[in-house]
Amino acid sequence: MSSAVPVKTVPTVLVTGAGKRLGRAIALGLAAAGWRVFAANAALWAVILAVKGVFDYFVIIRPLVEPVRAARLRCAALRTGRPPEGERFAVF
Repeated sequence: MSSAVPVKTVPTVLVTGAGKRLGRAIALGLAAAGWRVFAANAALWAVILAVKGVFDYFVIIRPLVEPVRAARLRCAALRTGRPPEGERFAVF
């Protein structure tokens, strides 16, 4: 008595070897694209990463510098018991 599911009811991708054939077809299709398409794709991702870096710096990192510095000074004041430099009284 076999508990195997008949091949007709199983999706094509799950049949033994179907995934390998599908992967081979995709790989051959990508390989046929050529160096020109590869270079265009690489250039596109280089531009995207450059723009992401600029965006992250000016929109995310730069506005957070002052609040993080203030928080670090407050933490140092809590540890040492002295007010942060430039402040007369520490407000906790």
